[in-house]
Amino acid sequence: MWKRVMLTLAIAGVVTSGASAQSRRVAIAGWGPHPTLNETIAGFKKGLAEGGFAEGRDVTFDETNVNFDAALIPQMLTRLAGAQPDLMVTVATPVSIAARNQLRSRSFPIVFMPIADPVHAKLVPSWD
Repeated sequence: MWKRVMLTLAIAGVVTSGASAQSRRVAIAGWGPHPTLNETIAGFKKGLAEGGFAEGRDVTFDETNVNFDAALIPQMLTRLAGAQPDLMVTVATPVSIAARNQLRSRSFPIVFMPIADPVHAKLVPSWD
């Protein structure tokens, strides 16, 4: 639970950095429809809403998934990145690894969730 709160606060900080009256665009790159993944995305959105970010007013989501087809990940990431989001959220290990590799020169931050072992996936150097 505390990890979810910390993640939401970190994301809210990214979304508000350089805050202006305009709505922030958040791209959500999903792996596919699954109860756990759907709940994770819903929790992320709920955390932002609880932090005062109303969908449609303060934040706009561009959410899509590849229905568990790894071959479609590069195309999804290209489309989402091309829309110049303020933040991208990657959902599940295959999408997060692909985003790390494909979007190295991006101008926006990427936040990953949920990843069982981000160190093993080489998304972060250590648990610290």
